[in-house]
Amino acid sequence: MHFINIFLASSIVEFDYERQAIGNFIRSLNDIYVPKGIYFKLHMCEDMSEAIAEGRKQEQYNEKARTCDYFFMLIHSKIGEFTEEEFNEALSSYIINKKERNLNKPLIFTFVKPLSNENQSCEVQNFLTDIAMSCNNIPAISTV
Repeated sequence: MHFINIFLASSIVEFDYERQAIGNFIRSLNDIYVPKGIYFKLHMCEDMSEAIAEGRKQEQYNEKARTCDYFFMLIHSKIGEFTEEEFNEALSSYIINKKERNLNKPLIFTFVKPLSNENQSCEVQNFLTDIAMSCNNIPAISTV
């Protein structure tokens, strides 16, 4: 069985519906692809163990972000501290993998649910500007 690991980063509250829909979509993909030997493993914080961990629990999420094949980030009116941390971990991992192993992994996709400019927080605007300026030469990142 070939596993394809997908990490989904976003505000849990703000994207509750979308996160559930993505989970359902991945399950439907698995119905099609598991008989062909391919399994899509979706990693979302709400599906991970809630057991007490040594150190920061966030480190477990960061590890999944670093080692996934695809990293998807959903943005709307805010970017949480931990969502941004997961993005930075995935990006750092991509840069290291590309430089040391010539691997394009994880591929990073950011999806922005539009708001009018006057309603978009400075935090979101600054994050998107930073991505546009610093990641133009990194083919792993796609912003939709």
